Amino acid sequence: MDELTTTDLKERLAQIVIEVVGKHKEAFGEAHIATKEVMWRSGVEVLKDYPELEDGRGGRGSSTFNAVATATDKSNHAIKRWVDLVKTIGKTEEDFECWAETAKQKAIASWQQGLLAAGKTNEPPIIPPGKYKVIYIDPPWKYENSGFEMSAEKHYPVLSIEQLCSMGENIKDISADNCILFMWVTNPFLEESLEVPKAWGFEYKTNIVWVKKNHTAGFYLFGKHELLLICTKGSILPEDAKLKSVVKADAIEAENTIHSKKPPIFYELIEKSYPINNKQSWHLEIFARGEERKGWKFVGNEL
Repeated sequence: MDELTTTDLKERLAQIVIEVVGKHKEAFGEAHIATKEVMWRSGVEVLKDYPELEDGRGGRGSSTFNAVATATDKSNHAIKRWVDLVKTIGKTEEDFECWAETAKQKAIASWQQGLLAAGKTNEPPIIPPGKYKVIYIDPPWKYENSGFEMSAEKHYPVLSIEQLCSMGENIKDISADNCILFMWVTNPFLEESLEVPKAWGFEYKTNIVWVKKNHTAGFYLFGKHELLLICTKGSILPEDAKLKSVVKADAIEAENTIHSKKPPIFYELIEKSYPINNKQSWHLEIFARGEERKGWKFVGNEL
């Protein structure tokens, strides 16, 4: 037998998934959902005409499935898969949206788990040298609900409040005397999260609410918003106008896609308030995900 063992082959095949899905992760998730939506909607339509199929036999053995298969030019097996999917998800658009939110995350689970297996450890990142006046961060908050599929640590390496605060000296070194921090926080961390900007030498000022078009999981309620905290070091009002006149409102509705990824409208908001300087990189994103953006420096495991 070759030196490469079966285990080696398994790992190499897993690495292919990690690399390919890593390059196309959003399209991968969307294609998966699109396929399932066609099946689900087809199942909903079939059950309108043949509600008896919902009990699995249609009251007449497999004859009803066969009849539908003949009428639609599809296989008996395909019809059953459609119906089973509706029984799993539910019949309303809201049921499907709720299911899709979780399914998108599962569709790229191999890639995410691969990052962890590849040695992306739970340690604060190394920040590139420079003096930044705009810092944008989506911290990998460490939740207590680690045993669930929706848990953050199932999708990326997480850090405790103490670990995030320990980045303070590094952040103080690379932040300009007049600097603004945009920091995402979820509702469970609303109280504790303010310890982080304080440890980094920033003062909390206000926040913007991201209202999600699709709700996410939660223990007491389904979550449908996150907060973008605005904190400052020194004096750094927006260059063109006060932030409220740029944003027009303190709440922005935008679509949520894969786990934790934030809508691009928030980059646009920041860049409008604090324009990109092509001669100097003043904009830094920590724990960045996905594609890089012109005029920014990025730090993160998922680039």
